[in-house]
Amino acid sequence: MNFLKISVLLLIAFSSCAQTKNGNEKAIELNEAAMQLMRFKQSEDSCKKALALLNKATILYPDYYLGHSNKLVFFSALKDFNSAAKTSDTLLKLRPNANDVYLMSGMLNTVIGDTLKAGKLFSKSLQICNQVLDTMNKAHNDYRMLVGNKLLNLYMLGRIKELEILSDSSREMKSLTNVLFKKSRFELANSFVGN
Repeated sequence: MNFLKISVLLLIAFSSCAQTKNGNEKAIELNEAAMQLMRFKQSEDSCKKALALLNKATILYPDYYLGHSNKLVFFSALKDFNSAAKTSDTLLKLRPNANDVYLMSGMLNTVIGDTLKAGKLFSKSLQICNQVLDTMNKAHNDYRMLVGNKLLNLYMLGRIKELEILSDSSREMKSLTNVLFKKSRFELANSFVGN
């Protein structure tokens, strides 16, 4: 399960690396300074300092995806899931076709108790996953990650029959499904966002 959570976070971070080459240099410097505090994210003071730097970066460069996505790590470390959910709304405006951002946002909204919004986010993530998987070769590097995201969305939406059918496609998917069934949706969302 941690593999999927890490994969989603890494995909969010790595998908924006190209953006930094043409971005506002001061915003990039502020983001890099905030990332130096990553190893101290257990410290509330370090998280607040990192968020202050990232806020400055995203004020200078409002479309700075990486700056906004890095805020999620520090808000989650502070257990400030309301702010993390608001930040995920910004990420969705910047990347409206990113299934992983919809999935993360759905998990955050589940944690803060907005299950109606969470359901819409999971449905959108699932829709994007299905569109991509319908045209993707199984040998593609992202195939397993997308199928894993699809499994998570189906589980969070309570679509268990579809989940069971999909999980029968491989031992790995069956194993992931067995892990899912051991947790409630709320427990899964909490562990997914690091709570």
